[in-house]
Amino acid sequence: MVVEMETGVPWVMCKEDDAPDLMINTCNGFYCHKFTPNRPYKPMIWTKAWSGWFTEFGGPIHKRPVQDLAFTTARFIKHAMQIRKRIYD
Repeated sequence: MVVEMETGVPWVMCKEDDAPDLMINTCNGFYCHKFTPNRPYKPMIWTKAWSGWFTEFGGPIHKRPVQDLAFTTARFIKHAMQIRKRIYD
């Protein structure tokens, strides 16, 4: 449906390894340091770095330790820089 719209603008899709060429697949999860785009010329994007999430009313409150979020963000950036270096070297 999106491809048929012919907008000329890239669309972002979370967790779609088989996304059409017009779309940019992105990582959406806790750990994205091993994520790779579905095409080598597309950017590496992490759409949601979850620090917590919704629960049902009255349920436990889920929180992610800030240390884990910082560590995995650093790993994602390191991995993204390695991919970029390989593409542009």
